[in-house]
Amino acid sequence: MQNIYVHIPFCQKLCSYCTFSKIISSDEKIYKKYIEALKKEFTLRLQDGAKIKTLYFGGGTPSILSLEIMKDLFSFLYKKYDFSGCVEICIECHPSTLSEEKVKGYQEIGITRLSIGVQTFLKKFETFLSRPGDDIFRALEVVKKHFHGDVSLDMIFGYPNQTEKDAQEDLEKLLSYDFSHVSYYALDYKKNSLIEKQEASRLPFEKVQRFYNNIFSAMKNQGWNQYEIYNFSKQNKKSLHNLAFWKGEDYMGFGLSSVSCVGREVCENTKNIMHYIEGKYSDDIYTMNNADYTELMIQRFFRLREGVSMAVLKDLLSENNFMQLYENIKTIPSWVEEKDNTFVLTEEGVMNYDEVMGVIVL
Repeated sequence: MQNIYVHIPFCQKLCSYCTFSKIISSDEKIYKKYIEALKKEFTLRLQDGAKIKTLYFGGGTPSILSLEIMKDLFSFLYKKYDFSGCVEICIECHPSTLSEEKVKGYQEIGITRLSIGVQTFLKKFETFLSRPGDDIFRALEVVKKHFHGDVSLDMIFGYPNQTEKDAQEDLEKLLSYDFSHVSYYALDYKKNSLIEKQEASRLPFEKVQRFYNNIFSAMKNQGWNQYEIYNFSKQNKKSLHNLAFWKGEDYMGFGLSSVSCVGREVCENTKNIMHYIEGKYSDDIYTMNNADYTELMIQRFFRLREGVSMAVLKDLLSENNFMQLYENIKTIPSWVEEKDNTFVLTEEGVMNYDEVMGVIVL
């Protein structure tokens, strides 16, 4: 069974916080050329009849593609591969791209989950977060009325000049919608993002941590299950594709800049759109060494709020390395605690996830 990621790099505009591979374009001709190249990559790399477990369209803005283009791509995929055991087909969406026709069409072609990038409901922050408020409210009403699958909303907290009142307003508006999944991220000033050089505008860590505590406590009190450091679900409607990734399952990536990881074999696709359209898909193929593979798995496992069992870590590590990891964890009891032979991040540990990894990774 295959977990498949498909990268659609096209966007209407550049978001200030984004570092994913993207191309600002509204040219349908380029979209169609890209999809034809994508089909050829699938034909080359994934054998006919392969069983698909999860299919995830990320970006970029996958929902920028017309319904006609998506129907054509799905027709191709359904003819070539076995979707009888597929548990999730998800597409990331920008609110401005969602219409009644498109939402109904997604359902008709078999998409089971929408991941909608809301980020904020507050008009005064819509320019910074590239999310026109009118589009958000209109899109969510369309989705509520016409989409009967699972819906996830992406939110951001900790952006410049955000107050506790702002954070509370966003949270209250979010909770007024009866959707089943939320990803609630702290704004990250990542390298190569537009806001990378705006460090002076970054909120103090203590304030962001306070936002985190208030938001996440309120969500838990409202019956939301925090199953990953930034992800919540209701009725057990977890993101199955992402969950497979965090649990260390193999996955294959298709499209510009996508990455595949099968066992210790890694394939990184080109970031050059012209090379990709010409059929020059892969930039680098390599095998991870033991240290890199172990580090990657530990980073994924610890994201899950259920924690990591000692048995899993003992299977992954040599006896000496496990003992070293155990000793490292004992130095940060306020960040990682031991429960029933399982290591679990504390609330403080979640907020300091990168620092935790810096301490425990061998």
